[in-house]
Amino acid sequence: KMLEDDCCGCIRDLDLSRCTQLKIGLVGLRRKGNIMTNVRSLRLCHTSLVSDSTLGWLAKGCFHLLSLDLSGCSFPNSSLSYLFRGCKLLRELNLLDCVDLSDAALEPLSSSPDVAATCGARLASLNITGCSKITDKGIVSVALACPSLERIDLAGVPLITCKGLTTLARKCQYLKSVDISSDIQALSDDPRSRISR
Repeated sequence: KMLEDDCCGCIRDLDLSRCTQLKIGLVGLRRKGNIMTNVRSLRLCHTSLVSDSTLGWLAKGCFHLLSLDLSGCSFPNSSLSYLFRGCKLLRELNLLDCVDLSDAALEPLSSSPDVAATCGARLASLNITGCSKITDKGIVSVALACPSLERIDLAGVPLITCKGLTTLARKCQYLKSVDISSDIQALSDDPRSRISR
């Protein structure tokens, strides 16, 4: 109701983390008459709000979204394709501890030219810490579609190898920060495993 009544679009930052009693339709992220909200930063961490339909609503109602935090949420891999297609200005995506996600969640970034040219081209920060099902295949999708990526967090993603990290280093020329702290396959004592740009 609050966002539906925000006729001038003043609300820019919204944190609904750990809100378990709200229904996303009532929150009003897609307002009456298909008027888009002006929310730029949205946090839905650890909520039961996030589902396939929730992300579909976000994609249709939050065109101005720059930062989205879905930490600790559970949703189908296919749901991210809605976001990538609809939230074309997205610069920061936090998927920390979204443990059900796999490579299939990231594939739409590189498999769709429209997505790669919009959302992929703008994405600057991606956190997939704790997404232990993601492998080099998912990381390569990110690298191919996100040339403006500046930061990626890969801690607790043990299936990443030198192949994935090397592709990131070569394709993402603006990359400044890579967190690979954890037991991942990319690190070895073999000097040939060095990653260079």
